[in-house]
Amino acid sequence: MDRYEARINLHGTTQRERAKNRLITHLNDKTHHSLSCKDVLLNGVKTQLIINSGTQPYYKEFQSLPSQQINIGDYVEWANSYWIVTTCDSDDELYRDGKLEQCNYLLKWQNELGEIIERWAVISSASKYNDGTTSNNVITLGSDQLSVIIPLDEEAIKLKKSMGKKFFIDSNKEDPTTYELTGTGNVPDTYNSHGITSWIVKECAYTATEDDLKYGVCNYKSVDNTPDENPDETTVLTDDVKATILGNKNLKVGYARTYTATFTDAEGNVVGDVDFSWNVVSDFEVGQVVNGNEIELLVEDEELVDEKFKLQVLVNENVIGEIIITIASVF
Repeated sequence: MDRYEARINLHGTTQRERAKNRLITHLNDKTHHSLSCKDVLLNGVKTQLIINSGTQPYYKEFQSLPSQQINIGDYVEWANSYWIVTTCDSDDELYRDGKLEQCNYLLKWQNELGEIIERWAVISSASKYNDGTTSNNVITLGSDQLSVIIPLDEEAIKLKKSMGKKFFIDSNKEDPTTYELTGTGNVPDTYNSHGITSWIVKECAYTATEDDLKYGVCNYKSVDNTPDENPDETTVLTDDVKATILGNKNLKVGYARTYTATFTDAEGNVVGDVDFSWNVVSDFEVGQVVNGNEIELLVEDEELVDEKFKLQVLVNENVIGEIIITIASVF
């Protein structure tokens, strides 16, 4: 009976289930040998996708592996480029398929907390943009307008036309052209809390300041990170040196956040050249990219929502700074 039940669980109880399971087994066995099977990073996590040529070099069609989770609005890193999943079939009984569009610009802006937000975007003019399948479905824009597509997340949702948010969109970093947000669409391409948003931006007059050009952000404003006024920082005093971790204590699933360590003495003077290390205390996988006094963290598993982990600053193996970070859902 044990052997019989094992075979039933493996192959299925109906002819349809057996046919489906045989096909899934075949796909898992054979797909990896296809020349179209590419090693990619999906939202920063190593995996594989079947990527086929599209009608345009900046447009590709994809097919996932069986049981692989991929959604509209996800980022795919492949062929030294970032790509956005702009369509994705919700029917995942065997696999998911859809379309990728190649990002061509790293868009930057500053949110209400003073954080610099960066999103790889698909930015197009009317002469180029179409839906990747035909040349007929063209968005008609003015000569001074651009279409911007980015993943829909909490930062993208916050931006409204009324905010008058401006962006640098130009390869010339010394005297970049400025565009102002004139329209957003946060609903039509959203499915099961995943999606993309399409913006319209229009060229506008603007004189950049030194700080704006330095950070690549229009209307850049410095942030006062006074511990008593900022709830998203933790300070620990040790041996007359304060270690402070700056960063949001809610880490959204699938989106990286950057945390910064700063050090001051008892008089509040900035202390440099502190020999320290980052440490993540967690029972689950947390992606980490360290760059000096900054660390970028990323959690991909949606089942970890509401779980917590610790981010610590260590000096001589002693914890001198610590915050507790909660995994939060996208919405």
